[in-house]
Amino acid sequence: TNGNLVAAYDQPTSSSWGWRDLCWDGTYLYGSDSTMIQQINPATGTVTGTSITGPLNPNRALAYDPSTEHFWTGGFGTDIYEINRSGTVINQYSNANGIYGMAWDSHTAGGPWLWVWSQDGSGTVCSQFDPASGAYTGVTYYGVTPPGGIAGGAAFERIGPDYLFIGLHQADPNDYIIGYRLPGDRSVVNPAQFLLLLLD
Repeated sequence: TNGNLVAAYDQPTSSSWGWRDLCWDGTYLYGSDSTMIQQINPATGTVTGTSITGPLNPNRALAYDPSTEHFWTGGFGTDIYEINRSGTVINQYSNANGIYGMAWDSHTAGGPWLWVWSQDGSGTVCSQFDPASGAYTGVTYYGVTPPGGIAGGAAFERIGPDYLFIGLHQADPNDYIIGYRLPGDRSVVNPAQFLLLLLD
């Protein structure tokens, strides 16, 4: 949480970009650079041999709902999919956003929510999606724009006393991980209430 490098691992992938947005089930990481969602051991950075066939190629954005053990995925203008551990599509919802990342939020009142991190309009956008109704709520926040920055992966995590939406900004010459404290009242759309934490 101080932004210090703990470990780095080579990705055993055949694609030029490697795994996209990662998610976490409490034990393993999951990532995709093809139709397969690979289970990754965070202690070694290696795949375990367990994989899930997803609905997209790649399954660009990933989030995990611990209560149902379902995964959520989406991509550039693709539908948003909810799948189980067997890869069976449980639900499929329309979407027009250029999705790069997703984050599951079990902590905010009225939720759970799925936060969608996309590259739309004038920059990076964090949009609240209601998994119960299968639609965006209209609550939207805009991220800062580092030089040349576009959206990347996303997470929702507790850091200290705060729960933060964490967005990867793919920038030039450096990428940035930026934490945003969303307002306690998520119905109030006010990007000025962001607390920006640049993990340097």
